[in-house]
Amino acid sequence: MKKLLILSALVLTACSPAPTVVLRIDCGEYNNKDLQVTINNEVAGTCPLDTMIRHGETVISARKDSEDASYLYSEVTERLAENAMKRIKLEFKTVYPEPYYFIKATDISGINRYLAEFPEGKNAPKLLEKLENIYYENAKDVAGIDNYLTKFPEGKYATELREQLESIFFLKASDIKGAQAYLSRYPTGKNAAEINRKLAQLVEERRVADEKNRAAAREKIRKEMLAAGFIDNFDGTVTQVSTGLRWMRCGVGQNWTGSSCSGRLASYSWYSAQKLGDDGWRLPTARELFTLVHCSTKELSSYSRDVGDGMPAIKHGCSGKYKKPTISILAFPNTPADSYWTSTMSTGGSLYCSEFALIIRFDNGSIDTHCRKTGNHVRLVRNDNSKT
Repeated sequence: MKKLLILSALVLTACSPAPTVVLRIDCGEYNNKDLQVTINNEVAGTCPLDTMIRHGETVISARKDSEDASYLYSEVTERLAENAMKRIKLEFKTVYPEPYYFIKATDISGINRYLAEFPEGKNAPKLLEKLENIYYENAKDVAGIDNYLTKFPEGKYATELREQLESIFFLKASDIKGAQAYLSRYPTGKNAAEINRKLAQLVEERRVADEKNRAAAREKIRKEMLAAGFIDNFDGTVTQVSTGLRWMRCGVGQNWTGSSCSGRLASYSWYSAQKLGDDGWRLPTARELFTLVHCSTKELSSYSRDVGDGMPAIKHGCSGKYKKPTISILAFPNTPADSYWTSTMSTGGSLYCSEFALIIRFDNGSIDTHCRKTGNHVRLVRNDNSKT
């Protein structure tokens, strides 16, 4: 029987085709790094590898595992001719299998990456439960609870956290902002009726407080303005106590915002300035506009100017280290230190101009003469008993 087995083996060996292909397998930079080479599913050695094989279709692969469960891998299929000499250079790529992602799944980022790559992986249920527990542990405030409910709207803790979240909003509904936030989120919540009543009460309290504050602010402004010699009409005008004249707080071109003057002042020739205003508003005389001059040093120069109205000459021009502009900024905010037209004409002439008028300079508090063709700013006035 033993002789028969030996004889059969010899026959089979004799019938098997002998290797006819000389093959060299080159792994490039991974030569001599213990990469295991497999030829037609049989381990053949490590790279680089010189061997002889039978001709025909041949599958060659090489692999090296890493500690993190990733591995280098290359595979080629070649049809080798009989009696050939062949050199095959393998190109490798790093493969990241499921175990690799599982090892890395130690935090939210790692778990999410695993689940993105292997949503039906064998470890997916376990990691999904772990992820939910992490989100639950972080659900200590509004942001954390919202994150959990966004990720796990039907999670095992969802009902508990929804109730907890509404309670947080309810506890914060102690002011208007908090009450509005609760009602925006829970318009039909279990505490909605109570919060609606509370919000109405808070809004009314705010209205009363705001009105009180506005009244106090207006009274403060009234007193400050009165101390400066003006009555605030709260319509963009002031009435001058000493003259009874009503003045526009803003120059022509500016707009009254309710608290200040905005926009860019316009410049007009004296002729155009005469046509500005209606409903009693007009260009002031030199004597009228000069009453707005305010010298912070309370010192005037020794110069006097006759403005041609039959009244005493006006002592004008600020002295000392006065502030500019020379006007009450409280009554006339955003007034530039510049010149303003008056309706008062002035005599004189020159080669370039034959008609002049008086201006008030709010850079130094003086009265001066300008050619009527030149451009200056305008502040309108009217008698306070004019039609309103």
